Amino acid sequence: VADGIISVGSLTLDSGTITDEGGAISFGDENLSTTGTLSAETGSSLGNITLADGSITDSGGNISFGDENLSTTGTLSTGIANLASTSTIGDLTLANGSITDEGGSISFGNENLSTTGTLSAGVTTLGAGSEIGDLTLSDGSITSSSDTISFGNDAISTLGTLSSGTATLATGSTVGNLTLADGSITDSDGSISFGDNDVSTSGSISSGRAILGSNTTIGNLTLADGYIVDSGGLISFGEVDISTTGTLNSGRATLATGSTVGNLTLADGSITDTGGSISFGDESLTTVGTITANSFSGDGSNLTGVEATSTGILSGATPIVLEGETNDDFETIIALEDPTADRTITFPDTTGTVLTTGNESTIDQVATIASGTWQGTAVADTYVADDLTISGGTINNTIIGGTAPVAGTFTTLTGSSADVGTVSISDGLITDSGGSISFGDENLSTTGTLSSGTATLATGSTVGNLTLADGSITDSGGTISFDNENLTTSGTLASGAQTVTGNVTVSDTVSAEQLTSTDDLTVANQASIDGTLILATGSITDSDGAIDFGNENLSTSGTLASGAQTVTGNVT
Repeated sequence: VADGIISVGSLTLDSGTITDEGGAISFGDENLSTTGTLSAETGSSLGNITLADGSITDSGGNISFGDENLSTTGTLSTGIANLASTSTIGDLTLANGSITDEGGSISFGNENLSTTGTLSAGVTTLGAGSEIGDLTLSDGSITSSSDTISFGNDAISTLGTLSSGTATLATGSTVGNLTLADGSITDSDGSISFGDNDVSTSGSISSGRAILGSNTTIGNLTLADGYIVDSGGLISFGEVDISTTGTLNSGRATLATGSTVGNLTLADGSITDTGGSISFGDESLTTVGTITANSFSGDGSNLTGVEATSTGILSGATPIVLEGETNDDFETIIALEDPTADRTITFPDTTGTVLTTGNESTIDQVATIASGTWQGTAVADTYVADDLTISGGTINNTIIGGTAPVAGTFTTLTGSSADVGTVSISDGLITDSGGSISFGDENLSTTGTLSSGTATLATGSTVGNLTLADGSITDSGGTISFDNENLTTSGTLASGAQTVTGNVTVSDTVSAEQLTSTDDLTVANQASIDGTLILATGSITDSDGAIDFGNENLSTSGTLASGAQTVTGNVT
């Protein structure tokens, strides 16, 4: 780092800019996200898309916006446009087979309308003498050059009296109990029967509650008694909620994390209940993984492979039965007499055989006898091990463990501890009940390792070549090597120029005028350059609101997400 500039390989990070000597920066498969503005040169490309001044094109000749809306306050110019049914342009609605206007009329000005198909319309106003095929429409008359007009099975509508088979009636007309109005056919009895005739429409059927026969099909869907299936093998409800007061049965279900079933919440790696407990009734639970719990309740029967650090209270006179290596008719039962008070049996931290009344003659090593009275005759020296330990006995009438001193002469005195005044000596330890031991002006020397808790040394004390003084540690050789050890301080680490060839871990803030790393520079939280550029996990932001990449290329195989984008250059 120099003057607020970070150099990583050929990459340079300065206030508001990231540049690379190679002229291109690759973000691999990482996503780039910014709430600011992304600016790039005209002709920039995203995948197959090229963004240039006034145009967005795709090398494949086609751009799909999925189900997203496109909005512009300018003019939309296209070649041939394929629009979804019910698309709107101003007041116009373009649907399959129809163009309608919410104002009730469409004006084409003085433009001619031409079609090689069939022109279908509601009320049409044509100039007198207009021709449609052989037909001539004049004021008060419709004639045909063939002298005959056939309406086939088409409906005819008039505001006068129509006597015919099929009739087109004004909205609100009634035929028996039926009322025919714009967009609806109703019956005063509340139902209309079409018998066994099919009902067909190229538009949409909208209804309240619909009663359909079993095996009715809607598109690829088949609705039958008790089920809905799709010929494609999959039914998508989009983001719409599905609700039922009955039972939902399925095969394998893939639910998003956080899905709820009643009070249950199913998330990644957990199933929880708002009531704090989950009951599986008398159902068996099976897993090839591990079941972890703070406690288990129940009688514990039929549990196998249980490794417990603690158990509850086991009831009964023989609560534990051990099978042993061979699964046969013989087991070892651990029994206990009915306790009249709380009892504790402690197994020592050692390896050996438990002594019982049934095997006392086979025990040849007893170790330490802490109490009791020897009931036998004197034990000859040849039968006493050299490391025999006796607690509470006497040697030459001197009580072992007594406080009254008695003179004694020993060639070698070996014990686990000894008290000399207030000083206590035990294995590897010398302590004083007063909390300190003074050696006067005597030197202490050891060829081993000197270990201590907190040590208070006079300033200027030396350890080898090191000199420890107030506020400093120096070495007569001019350098101090900590080898591969970690250095930790809750204060501030101040130095001249630092060269780091290993790892430096700081739990707070590192401030430096210039920081140079010969390898990777890893920041666990975030890095600040000149107080404006912030590098954090998954983001690069600048307090000025803009980051300038100069003329560098930005490349990612991930997703580029941003707010408003202003592209003045190329986006690839």
